Amino acid sequence: MPVSARHVAAALAFAGLLVASATSHAEFLTEDFAPLRAELVQRRDNDFAGTLDKATKKQQKAVQKSLAALDKKADDLADDVKTASKVSGLLSKAYREEFSVTINKVENVAFLLGQLTESLTARVEAEQQLVEARAEFTTGKSAKAVAAKARAARKKLDAAAALHAADPKRLKALTAAAKAAAQGAAAADKAVAKSGEDSIVMAVDGVAWIATGELGQVYTQDDTLHINGERNLDDGTFDRFLFFAKGVSGPGHYELDPSNSNITYRARPGGGSEVAYQIVSGTLDVAVRDIEAPHVSVRFDLTLSNNAAGTLRITSGSAEIRKRFFLSNSVGLP
Repeated sequence: MPVSARHVAAALAFAGLLVASATSHAEFLTEDFAPLRAELVQRRDNDFAGTLDKATKKQQKAVQKSLAALDKKADDLADDVKTASKVSGLLSKAYREEFSVTINKVENVAFLLGQLTESLTARVEAEQQLVEARAEFTTGKSAKAVAAKARAARKKLDAAAALHAADPKRLKALTAAAKAAAQGAAAADKAVAKSGEDSIVMAVDGVAWIATGELGQVYTQDDTLHINGERNLDDGTFDRFLFFAKGVSGPGHYELDPSNSNITYRARPGGGSEVAYQIVSGTLDVAVRDIEAPHVSVRFDLTLSNNAAGTLRITSGSAEIRKRFFLSNSVGLP
């Protein structure tokens, strides 16, 4: 089958957007949005030349507004789901025929939005499960608040699941679920801060992971941040999360790759053979880096891999370290 110039241009645009995502970070989950953005860029650049009729002008306006929405900075998953919901609403009104007929091809925006929705749904599901798990580790009134938000997120997730992936109403329901999960996570974080205890939590391939042992360390000569989390379960499972990131000099956003970080997740489920995953890429957002207090508060989102086992995703990661916090007047990473 011959390849059209449009297909070649779309492929090049998609590749360029993936490269740009490493530096621009327009959204919280840049790569999840890249296929849709690439298609919208192609439509903006190729579909609106010459004299336009009323319907085409409406499409042009929807594409422009959608790209503007995608260019706005997002801080978390709830922001991204809200953005996807807005874009879905704009495009579904301008391209009604693409939403009324199932066309499984790359150019179809309903299909691309459906893929994006499934990806976002999986992430919200992981956050909901993590909040649910954290409720069991929280005490007093905070535990009730966290559990209530977890239940609210589950209810809204169930409502969203009943709708088609490309239905704008599904993304609205998913937005509500993401907000509830974020509120539950914030309540859990507040409880951790009030208790003064150390905490490392994350979702590993969508499954809640809560450390049973934590420590933090800063190597002052190269500003390497080290976080170490262990999870030891009754069934013999023993997992270790080893995080080293160089040049973390203070609060801010950091892009991670093997050139500036050494991050390993070692999984030994049920006491069996260990599988080690290494960093491919990721992001680190530092809220607090205070070596005097001491206190480190960070959020992270990572992609790791193992040659045999494949890719592993760590999402909704957070660490609060106060008690087991160490300083080392040396270099953390060569």
